Amino acid sequence: MSTHKIVLSEEELDLILETLSFQFKYNFSNQVESLIIKLDKNRELIEEPSVADSFETYKTLVASTCHVEQEDLDKLAYFPEIFSLHDHHYGTRIHLREDLLEEIGKVSISDGLKMLILFAISNDCRYLELDSDGPEYEDFPQYDW
Repeated sequence: MSTHKIVLSEEELDLILETLSFQFKYNFSNQVESLIIKLDKNRELIEEPSVADSFETYKTLVASTCHVEQEDLDKLAYFPEIFSLHDHHYGTRIHLREDLLEEIGKVSISDGLKMLILFAISNDCRYLELDSDGPEYEDFPQYDW
């Protein structure tokens, strides 16, 4: 039986946070660290590889659109060279490229969206799904639309 665990050193977390604005780092770094610690404590053991492991799959963080500002969705679509999107009737799906953290500082988006992207990437998610019916998380900012 093998265990998959994401471990970020303080240096790695600092590098990620430095790519974001000073305001974001100052206001939310403790919340992000707390979320990562909670996730590490609650990781489940993954069983031996099975036939399903031969399929190509990707992790996705699903969150309610209430965690982003309405203008964020327009900004995401306006910068296709930074954000790869798949819009749907109830929200959007964002591809989290490896270099996204380097590029995200070029766009003025809400702290809620920045936190979701940082949290998803730090937990090896390939996609962030923003859905109007998605789960609401108390540790992330919420915005009224």
